[in-house]
Amino acid sequence: MVADVAAPLRYRRSDFEQSIRQKGPAVRLYMFKSEKGNKLHAFAGDPAGSQLPKQHGPWTATGIVSPDNAPPHNMSRSDIEQAIETEGFQLWRLAKKNGADS
Repeated sequence: MVADVAAPLRYRRSDFEQSIRQKGPAVRLYMFKSEKGNKLHAFAGDPAGSQLPKQHGPWTATGIVSPDNAPPHNMSRSDIEQAIETEGFQLWRLAKKNGADS
């Protein structure tokens, strides 16, 4: 029974390693928040946030998501990385909760 479990795990790890080789390793994500009071946040590919949109700045760094950690709020790392690759950043904000005062 242990051999049956170990074989699929090796297969999954092999698939994971192959997908990393094809796509490349995960990158470090730099997190920022806008100081404009609009509750806007962003991910960037560099620690300075040099490609963040100026009209929503100034931007303040709030954290880093290392390559082996998941982004906050169950956000898709692959979607974030794709946006950074194509646009230079990924903007986001939390949705208002129903019945919450704002």
